Amino acid sequence: MRRTAVSIVALASMILCNPQWVSAQIATAESPSSSPEVRVLRVRSEDPTVTALIAQAAERSSTFRGFVDSIGQTDGLVYVARGRCRYGVGACLAMNVTVAGPNRMLRITIDPRRADCDLELMASIGHELWHAIEILREPSLRSYAAVFQFFSRGRYGERSGSSPAWETRAAVDAGDAVLAELRHGSSKTQVEMCGR
Repeated sequence: MRRTAVSIVALASMILCNPQWVSAQIATAESPSSSPEVRVLRVRSEDPTVTALIAQAAERSSTFRGFVDSIGQTDGLVYVARGRCRYGVGACLAMNVTVAGPNRMLRITIDPRRADCDLELMASIGHELWHAIEILREPSLRSYAAVFQFFSRGRYGERSGSSPAWETRAAVDAGDAVLAELRHGSSKTQVEMCGR
C-alpha cells in the first residue's frame, strides 16, 4: 500500500512538473491508426489561456470544431502558443514540420496584443488551423522545403501583398466563417467590444 502511494505521488509530480512528458506519453500512446478507445487531443497548447480559447471556440463554432476533428483524423499534432509572428501578422503557422515517430508536429503562434478581442483571436486560430489541415492532408509534406514548394505552386497559396508570407483564400474564408459563428453566439456587448 505504501509503495503504491509513493508511486502515485511520484507520477503526479512528474505530470505536474513536466507537461512535455505528458504530451510525449499521449503521442506515444496513439497514432492515427490506433484503437478508437484511445483518443489524443491533436490540437493543443501548454498555455492554459490558449487552451481555454481553443475549447471555447470549439464549443461555440461548428466550423472550428470541424477543423479540430479533421486534424484529429490525421497524423498531425498542432501546438498553439502565444508569441510574435513575422511580417506584422497576428497569427501564423510555421512551415517547419517536425516528424516525431508517427506524428508530424506543426506550430501555430498567436499574438493576443494584435487582436481587438477574444472572438478575433479564436477566429485567427481557426484560420491557422485551416492552414494546418492544408498541410496535414498531404502525407508527403514532412519538411520545410516540401511545405514551401507546396504553397509555391500557386494553386494552394499566394503571397500576401508584398510580404513573403503565404495565404490561401480557403484559410481567409475559414477564419471569417469561425468569426461569424462566434459573433452569432455572443452577447451584443461581446460583439461591440470586438469592434467589427
